[in-house]
Amino acid sequence: MDSMHSAYQTIADVAGLSELQSNSEGFIELIIADALPIFIQEAGESEIELSCRLPEFDGLLSPAVLVEMLIENAGASAGRLAIEPDAASVVFCRRLDIALLSPDQLIERVNLFIRDAARWASRDGAALRERAATRGASRNERVESLIRI
Repeated sequence: MDSMHSAYQTIADVAGLSELQSNSEGFIELIIADALPIFIQEAGESEIELSCRLPEFDGLLSPAVLVEMLIENAGASAGRLAIEPDAASVVFCRRLDIALLSPDQLIERVNLFIRDAARWASRDGAALRERAATRGASRNERVESLIRI
């Protein structure tokens, strides 16, 4: 793809929209199947970042959950789990360098991300929380307990 505009227009065309509009914070929001919000944001000169917030992790950022997130990220290639520092919430995200992608490849990657995000928003998120619970960490532990100075 040769520009951010052409990448956004390609996504809009496939989604059946005339164009994609970003909000005041620079995010474009697509609602998939009336239930799954996917956000798109410029992340560099030729990169976009796709993200999906996972609200089922709100208030559950124990050390055990963080360990499980790191384990998942070590084996992941289609996206990663991250923490939004301002909100202390978990997102599933992926960056794409649009300069390296044809329009068909861009849509393929976006569709793959949407499938993976839907999985994380349902069964994969629950499975990670269950694994963290078996680690024996208390749900009330705070993330700050990991920081040692």
